[in-house]
Amino acid sequence: MTDPPDDDEMDLWGWADRSSQQENLDRVASKLSGPILAFCRQRRDFHMEDLRDYLRAQSVNFAPDSPSRILRQLRLEGAVDYEITNRRQSAYRVLVVR
Repeated sequence: MTDPPDDDEMDLWGWADRSSQQENLDRVASKLSGPILAFCRQRRDFHMEDLRDYLRAQSVNFAPDSPSRILRQLRLEGAVDYEITNRRQSAYRVLVVR
């Protein structure tokens, strides 16, 4: 878990500024990107819980939604492409890992 933002990192409504949000995303991505790409190379079809279980087995600590956020980021960056085969079941199919 991360510490809450300091007062100088907050805007008028109590939200952390974008630079600290980006820093947090970059920190989480640096920890999760490699293992997520390794998982995607091994598995074509999976449920998000399978990815979380894999990361736990790799002794990676993370917040519950972090794997899906980083997977989406990797997709935007072109590192992986996938389709959601069943949104309700959080089922995915890896199409390409670059």
